Amino acid sequence: MIDKEDILERTGRGLAVFKHYINFPVRPGKNFRNPLYEDRIASCNIYYDRHAQVFKMKDFGNNEYSGDCFWFVGMLYGLDVKRDFVAIINRIVSDLNITIVHTGNNDMPARKKAVEKRIIMNENDNPIRKDYHTEVKPFSVAELAYWQQYGIKPDTLERYNVHSLKSFEGYNRSNKIYKISSSATEPMFAYMGIGFTKVYRPRNQNMRFFYGGEMPEVYCFGLEQLPNKGDMVFITGGEKDVMSLASKGFNAVCFNSETAAIPTSLIEMFDRKFRHIVFLYDMDDTGRNESARRMDELSSFHVLRMELPISGAKGDKDISDYF
Repeated sequence: MIDKEDILERTGRGLAVFKHYINFPVRPGKNFRNPLYEDRIASCNIYYDRHAQVFKMKDFGNNEYSGDCFWFVGMLYGLDVKRDFVAIINRIVSDLNITIVHTGNNDMPARKKAVEKRIIMNENDNPIRKDYHTEVKPFSVAELAYWQQYGIKPDTLERYNVHSLKSFEGYNRSNKIYKISSSATEPMFAYMGIGFTKVYRPRNQNMRFFYGGEMPEVYCFGLEQLPNKGDMVFITGGEKDVMSLASKGFNAVCFNSETAAIPTSLIEMFDRKFRHIVFLYDMDDTGRNESARRMDELSSFHVLRMELPISGAKGDKDISDYF
């Protein structure tokens, strides 16, 4: 497993991490405007902390926006550098494509393996296997047509790491292996993350969504595709809605469901990066009620709520249906 020191060694003590995420040229000692908020004065720079032996960012106009590369990535993605440090490391590893070669039989980077292995413990300390295997295949013409009806093209599917699955193998609660295969009448798609996969079967009403691996504490689809700055970001109901909005040039994210709790740290991050935060949930009863609830919960922020001029009935309730 790659740890903090591995990343520092491979990024010039963190300098390459700053350069990767800051979307303009930076060099140590030269002042620039802080990319984390609308900074009007260039009073921020990167310097080498000899005591800690890492590069850090210092904002002389606002000391709250100062820290090392791990803190910086946490700020970008709404992660707490103490509580979410593993998630921050995983994000850097993924975004910078960092690998480490181990000796012995386990020399393949974990994210390159066909089978992702996770073991967690339940309340009785009995291990529940989280191993799973996905077999990816090319999108069929019919599958691409399914996405195209929502304006979602192959380049958008690739950008959001969405794949067509031939099969999925996993373990049930009794630790017995099961396998699900796709077919022409029942396609299967995968939203792939680091160490987990969310499977979507649009034509299966009994088990439309299921998961492989260990889902993150906060699942936020579309987060890594957001720009550092923008005019507006939509918080919408599902992955299909995120990509449908993206195909029209809008910034959007979704959580695991409309009823999922939204961390205040993420809203704070959106508030720094975007002028407007707009809730755009489904027009059924759940969507309307939950978006109204979010407005009450987050009234201290500049959040807005938009309702679509559609019926709210099945097939006519969300932004992808609207488009």
